[in-house]
Amino acid sequence: MAFLAALGAGGGLGGIFSAVGTVFSAFGAISQAQAQANAANYNAKVNENNAKTALDQGAAEATQTAAKNKQRLAMIRAGTSENGLDLSGSASDVVQAAQKQGTMDELTAIWDSTSRATGYRNSAQLDRMQASSAMAAGGISAFSSIFDGFSKAFA
Repeated sequence: MAFLAALGAGGGLGGIFSAVGTVFSAFGAISQAQAQANAANYNAKVNENNAKTALDQGAAEATQTAAKNKQRLAMIRAGTSENGLDLSGSASDVVQAAQKQGTMDELTAIWDSTSRATGYRNSAQLDRMQASSAMAAGGISAFSSIFDGFSKAFA
């Protein structure tokens, strides 16, 4: 009892409570930073998965477009032959134009998916930077809290 009375009389108990509160505050700042970093890292993984999905979708769309283009060209050739024309002159120009358009459609599908994937990857990189910043800010906040609390406790 005499010990507690001595601490209370000299303000030591208040200093101890202040120091304990400071430590809890620092742990809270670190925990909050870790939660923010975890959320940002999760978002980065989601965006990386979205980038892969966008590329897969673009490849599938390009493959499907190529198949449709081959079918369209076959129909044009068959129609030309059916009408007694050979594949020269105007008929050849029609086939070449259709082939070029089909190739452009394939390339457009790939370009679109690559652009989407790049956007997702950029978002993922931003998320990783936010995770890093959250951890740094949490560390600074924790040390600031400790410094401030101990300076008040032992002043």
